[in-house]
Amino acid sequence: MYINKTKCLNCSLCAQVCPSKIFAVCRNQVTIKSENKDYCMECGDCISVCPQDAIINSNLFSEKMKEDDISLGPEQLLNFMKSRRSIRSYNLTNLSEYEKEYLAKMASLTPRGGHTKSIRNTSIVIIENEELIKNITEYTYEYMYILKKRLSSVWVNIAKAFNSSFRNGLDNTIERIDLILKAKGDNINMLTYDAPNLVILHNEKSSPISKDNLNIMEYQLMLGAEALNLGTCFLGWVSFAMQSFRAKKSYKLKEIYKTLEIPSDRQISGVFSIGQKKGRYRKIKGRGETAILTK
Repeated sequence: MYINKTKCLNCSLCAQVCPSKIFAVCRNQVTIKSENKDYCMECGDCISVCPQDAIINSNLFSEKMKEDDISLGPEQLLNFMKSRRSIRSYNLTNLSEYEKEYLAKMASLTPRGGHTKSIRNTSIVIIENEELIKNITEYTYEYMYILKKRLSSVWVNIAKAFNSSFRNGLDNTIERIDLILKAKGDNINMLTYDAPNLVILHNEKSSPISKDNLNIMEYQLMLGAEALNLGTCFLGWVSFAMQSFRAKKSYKLKEIYKTLEIPSDRQISGVFSIGQKKGRYRKIKGRGETAILTK
């Protein structure tokens, strides 16, 4: 990083916004403190506020922001969020190239914590292949059979006897598994909902922060899909199953990872369905109010 002194106005805006105190103002001159350069987290705030493009960092890309493009007011955003709902019925149509490109841009705009490349390194796969989606769905059913068996073991039942909240949580989980497996017997898919596309997100196994980044990216992608009038739905059971190497060393799961070209040091941490909505929804889904406590 350096300052182009021929452009710099010495306005000190960079010093005001820098969280790492890299810039110093002395005798109305802005300089970079060499002893603080290691603290730079490459947030880009200094570049963004500089009115003269005087701050240069070869590791960062930036583009000018058009004020007219920032037109989403508080009420507009609130109404947009109100209209969102999980969609579980889709037309059997794959995403267009424009829709994929738009989602890629949305993913690239996700804020990511950690400030290192490895932690920020989350990746996306869009699955259109019907056979692969079927394999993922079938593996998830296998995972649920195994999980139910383990949750019904003698040792788990002993633990349940001494902890009521643990018992209630497990009973609810088993009840949900039973419902999904029963629906399968009636040819009702309550896992992937016969969606034409799945979105898979994966991150480094060794980095819990990168998983947090992925969760933010997952939701931002779903907001982008809504802007395209596409439906989405979190697939929690599928996501759990895709992380279940410890539950069972499954050859089928290894084959899925191989087909998706996901390296062994990474894991799938997010899965959601996406596609064109079958119906037009005319009412907002009711949700409980969230209280905020101020202290």
